[in-house]
Amino acid sequence: MTLRSPRHPRRNSDGHDASSRSGSDHQPRETGYDPAVRRDGAYARLIRDERGLFGIGLIVKLLIAAVIVIAGYDAFSVGYTNFRASDDAANAARIAANALPPGRAPLTQAQVATATVAAQRYAVQQGDLVVPESVRIGADRSVTLTVQRTAPSVALQRIPAWRHWTDVSATATAEPALR
Repeated sequence: MTLRSPRHPRRNSDGHDASSRSGSDHQPRETGYDPAVRRDGAYARLIRDERGLFGIGLIVKLLIAAVIVIAGYDAFSVGYTNFRASDDAANAARIAANALPPGRAPLTQAQVATATVAAQRYAVQQGDLVVPESVRIGADRSVTLTVQRTAPSVALQRIPAWRHWTDVSATATAEPALR
């Protein structure tokens, strides 16, 4: 008696594996190829109809990726612009408050205009706009003002219904430094 390894199973008289099935009821495995389909050309038509699907799928995936990247850029841009506008508003208010003369004497229009111009000059350097009507000076010489800024975007500025999301404004109050 010879021992056979699992790699070389015992074969019966018709050449099939004797351990799995008898030769009489054995069915050949499905290979997925049917010669009848190939004869009438349906198989060739099936393959021909599927040509280009890989390219179309790749293009669709690239378009989806581009939309995700553009949406992410626009969202980051608006968030960063909000942060910058609030920071610039605080700095512009501090500059305007420090431009006022110290003391408790009433402020003149020229002193208020000087403080407003100092805040506007700083805001313009940063790419912002100080709303002139928003500048308020309190009795303790604290300055409150509003800064406007437009976020750079790829898609939001091109869609009229979404354009308002790129217009950012921030209000801040600052007191003069101790002198």
